[in-house]
Amino acid sequence: MKKTLAGLMTLLTMNVFSANAMEKIPENHNVLEMAMEASGPTLIFSDSPELVYDKGILYKDIVKGDVRVFLHHVNMLKKDMKLAVIIKPVNVLKPVEITWAARGVSKPNKDFYVAAKESQKDYFEWPHLETFTDLKYGAYTEVLGKPKNKEGVIVKKDELVTGMFDFNASDDVEVTVIFADTWNNVGDYAEVAPILPIDEHPLRGTFKNADLRYVVNTPIDLRDGKAHALSLANQDDPHFLNGIDATTGKPAQNYGNYGVVYTVRYSVLENAKGYKIGINPWGGYFAGFARDHRKGKSKLMQIPGKGMWFDDSQIQLYNFAKEKGKTKRVEGEFIWSPPGAAFLPIRMVFQSNE
Repeated sequence: MKKTLAGLMTLLTMNVFSANAMEKIPENHNVLEMAMEASGPTLIFSDSPELVYDKGILYKDIVKGDVRVFLHHVNMLKKDMKLAVIIKPVNVLKPVEITWAARGVSKPNKDFYVAAKESQKDYFEWPHLETFTDLKYGAYTEVLGKPKNKEGVIVKKDELVTGMFDFNASDDVEVTVIFADTWNNVGDYAEVAPILPIDEHPLRGTFKNADLRYVVNTPIDLRDGKAHALSLANQDDPHFLNGIDATTGKPAQNYGNYGVVYTVRYSVLENAKGYKIGINPWGGYFAGFARDHRKGKSKLMQIPGKGMWFDDSQIQLYNFAKEKGKTKRVEGEFIWSPPGAAFLPIRMVFQSNE
């Protein structure tokens, strides 16, 4: 995805994991082997055209069951526009119950990294209280303006809206991502709006199994003082999702796995001082959030810990001090999703606390 440099900013919450200062990347490290399992919701991915120069339908498809929607669009018109996501039943005879789950959608912003961090912080800030919407045939619900009881969000020129949300539909629903004039009734306009063509980056489509779970095959032995690392979302990643662009019927690939939630499960054999995890944005500039599960506790991890973004020359460290007791093997999970304004891949580096 295209990026802009951002001004520095620090986002603070009470349950955000405390990060240490940046350090240099270890020159030598062992590469960890992992097993992978794909499961989870159907992903509606709308990011092409990313830079929107006309009004119309950005993407739409019919889905059922557990669904995640990821969107990332910039208004390039010289006027305010309305971005909306409409969900409506397909079956004439059967009402649909929508169960809403995790949600993280940014406010419109010209600073792409601020928008990306805002959306990820909200998405990973647990718990999310489930709410419900009942829909009969002929009715619809609009998602982006729902918190303020409005239809859609107004996006000024050069502003980005990015983020994702999860829901469950008890029966078939049509999901439409639409870009309209501010005065348009989005429900009416969706019936007549043209489908916009993709841009040079064909990043849209419908994809199955949008959760990837990685398990490090063997315990990571940090008692020898060596660094161990794994990479996620590489350019040659065999696990980039393949699907269909429902507007054209053509094959689609989610290059970058935007909207995919990764869970990395690991165990470490720690030394007397504990261990640390380093996050390195191998591909370039990066700004986002993640969640750490460890020893019965769960916290947000701001990446980077201070400032809005960092680059591939740096590694952000998070220290885990050894707790009292004889246990030397510690299990943990790192949960993240590629932010909308990030360069990929990322590396996770495991080291002992010296």
